[in-house]
Amino acid sequence: MSLCDTCKPRTLDMWLSYIENLDQNKITLGLERISKAANVLELNNFSKSYVITVAGTNGKGTSCHLLARLLQSCGFKVGLYTSPHIHSFTERVQINSQNVAEQLLVDAFSYIQDNKKDIPLSYFEYTTLAAFYCFLKEQCDIVILEVGLGGRLDATNIIDANLALITSIDYDHTQFLGNTLSAIAKEKAAIIKSNSAVFIGDLESSAYNSVLERLANYGKLIYSYKDLNVSYDANNIYCQIDNHNFKFVRANAPVNSVILACSAFYYLCKCVFTHLNFNLEAINTILQDFNLLGRMSKLASKPNVIVDVAHNEQAARLLAKNVSVLSSKEHSIALIGMLKDKDIQRVCQCVANSFTKFYLTSLDTQRGAHYSVLATALAQCGIDKEQIYCFDSVAEAFKAAYSSLSAQDSLYIFGSFVTVSYALQIKDKIMGV
Repeated sequence: MSLCDTCKPRTLDMWLSYIENLDQNKITLGLERISKAANVLELNNFSKSYVITVAGTNGKGTSCHLLARLLQSCGFKVGLYTSPHIHSFTERVQINSQNVAEQLLVDAFSYIQDNKKDIPLSYFEYTTLAAFYCFLKEQCDIVILEVGLGGRLDATNIIDANLALITSIDYDHTQFLGNTLSAIAKEKAAIIKSNSAVFIGDLESSAYNSVLERLANYGKLIYSYKDLNVSYDANNIYCQIDNHNFKFVRANAPVNSVILACSAFYYLCKCVFTHLNFNLEAINTILQDFNLLGRMSKLASKPNVIVDVAHNEQAARLLAKNVSVLSSKEHSIALIGMLKDKDIQRVCQCVANSFTKFYLTSLDTQRGAHYSVLATALAQCGIDKEQIYCFDSVAEAFKAAYSSLSAQDSLYIFGSFVTVSYALQIKDKIMGV
């Protein structure tokens, strides 16, 4: 669709509204369109940048942001593309940990629209090309790309990765990626290209073997979590890399994702950017302060209010584990809102035994699940109806849940980026901060 000058969007919000309302029925999965568009737009030449692509079911954002901060601390100009966002779309495209200016994204969308000819693009294809425009325009030394969905057919995969990192493999987006861990891993492992240095997280055996099959023909395995001899306690992570013993400060983040980022950084210091010094003290300073918003983020104390974007089975298992460490069941309360295309039953099974009360909310978005779906799932897990409270909005659920808390209680808000985003928008009003 071509746009005349007078009707072309002029602000970022207008552009996002425009691309969100594209007819998705005209879009089919595949890289043909975005590859063609990137070529026409000259947005596919990253020969002057070192490209890192990160795939995985969970933990991608943690590894991406931590690796970006480590590299930025060495003086590199680092472009970072992640999704989804919590507060603002500009969170998705960052340079040196700062959201890019809205005007730069407006310029990017305008350039794409004016020059893509008649190539149809999806929302994610538009936004990915816009990120590429920003990184090339700003001449980033290093570009870190978080895969949106899977790997093989994800828009980010049109750029060959110098370094490929696979954080985890579990069940999510099975309608697109397959119903087995092996099949899902095969899709994600497709980010590994001929010359990629490869890092693999703590994977289940069939998933691990699928990645190894890809490695038989592409890339070179540098480190696997299984080979790194990792242990940890409440305060530190102990890891052996190349016969060197490291003690990392334990950040407020999954150990698997932290170790992958640190081992990738070690490799880059020793083998790629050999002028760099792998400074353990500097790394631990960054880890000490590292806290990615929406990942077990504590909003208040006495009572505790914690938000987490856990929205699939693997993330829910980790959340349940964290809850068991941080608070007792009798003082743990859940506020859950989810998208209807997620495996709600499996998520509920993971957390059913972790909480004494469940505040459920519908989400006011096209993909949002009604609270009744969550209530049914919890009932099937053996939760009594007296433990379940249902609300039409996050605001209503948050207000009711927070007003019920004693100083010893902990409220955990999770289930979706959407749920966390709404909760963060209204937290001050609800908690009287």
